[in-house]
Amino acid sequence: MTDHDNRRDFSRVELHSEAELACGDRIVSGRLVDVSMRGVGLDCDARLPLHATCRATIFLGDSKENPLCIKAKGEVVRSTEDGIGVEFTEIDLDSFEHLRNLVRMNADDVSQVEGEFKVHLGLKRPEGF
Repeated sequence: MTDHDNRRDFSRVELHSEAELACGDRIVSGRLVDVSMRGVGLDCDARLPLHATCRATIFLGDSKENPLCIKAKGEVVRSTEDGIGVEFTEIDLDSFEHLRNLVRMNADDVSQVEGEFKVHLGLKRPEGF
């Protein structure tokens, strides 16, 4: 695959932390498969409707009791027997910084990730790029 064919704006990193998705009155728990600055892939048995709005919580410790977590609003972009994919639509500054550090620390190519951070303002690529 060429760089031109790769439409991802941010690198994905493999991560296996606990996470929850709250969609309406339903809470789905599972383990992350991967994470990027743009969203998460969650390994779970549940399904959520495509395009549903949800709140994602990524727990950054050994358990859910750890007070350090990343919280973001998102949209379900994939819901299959393989799991759920959520694209972030909104994230507060503290969670954004935690996510950025998490991606940087788990990246195979830190210089590529740093370059991605320089090109983007927040979660979306600036117009004209």
